[in-house]
Amino acid sequence: MYYEARVNTIADMSDNTIEEQIEALKNMGIGKGHIIGNTLWINDANPSGCGGYEAAVLLIKDGQYYSLESITVPWCNDNELIGFVRSFQNVSAMKETYGLSFDNPVKVNDVDTQVYFDCGCCGSGFRSTIKVQAKFDQDSGYGICPSCVKRSR
Repeated sequence: MYYEARVNTIADMSDNTIEEQIEALKNMGIGKGHIIGNTLWINDANPSGCGGYEAAVLLIKDGQYYSLESITVPWCNDNELIGFVRSFQNVSAMKETYGLSFDNPVKVNDVDTQVYFDCGCCGSGFRSTIKVQAKFDQDSGYGICPSCVKRSR
């Protein structure tokens, strides 16, 4: 699952060899993403996580992004990752296999869109924008909800 409340640095790895692509996926840091053909792989790990990470895989179609799969990269060997990278390139097969609808694109690195955050103070979920939450200097995906902002004044 891709968390829209994060801003990621994205590099296009499409012209790299498959070996270089797999190595990049295995070493992708928090806040990083790689485009490989018609997919965007983003490290969706929680900054306070356990060291392994889950990559959100988004299908790119007509300049829009659509959630496709989550892959726990450290659990995969190189051949499994190669299989994922190659199979995800077939949009028709992915649409059928995953029952994809191209009606609801995911916003990537859009600081002005209303998205969900977890409050770093009380833990509740709330909607805001990355632009508004950036001033609170929280880890990616976290912010400060309006109730906690009012209490701190």
